[in-house]
Amino acid sequence: MLIIFILPEFLATQEAAEISKPVAQMRGAQSALELFYNHYKCYPENLEILIKEGYLQKNGNVDPWVNKNQYKPIYSKDSNHKADNYLLGSSGADGKFDTEDDIKPPINTIRHTFKNNIELKK
Repeated sequence: MLIIFILPEFLATQEAAEISKPVAQMRGAQSALELFYNHYKCYPENLEILIKEGYLQKNGNVDPWVNKNQYKPIYSKDSNHKADNYLLGSSGADGKFDTEDDIKPPINTIRHTFKNNIELKK
């Protein structure tokens, strides 16, 4: 009888833990992106640059399901060919974007999130 009450709570806790790890990893990637931006006044062309320059750990661009986080630098018209914004996201456990298990970044989710028809300030 006790299992009936404990099992749903256990499953909810397990699901929250599965989501918190990729969110923490993405927070690390976003922190690295912001440090890079503060240093160079632009965002990198890809996350591998962050690894090469020491801003991000070797596997810092891979989620717990071993899928690479999707990163896309955004260039505004007046940015002189330097990225002044970016999109970042994890496809979640299924490895597919635009599904329910996608993980959104924890920092500035409106500004830096993959969305259909995203509108960026120009």
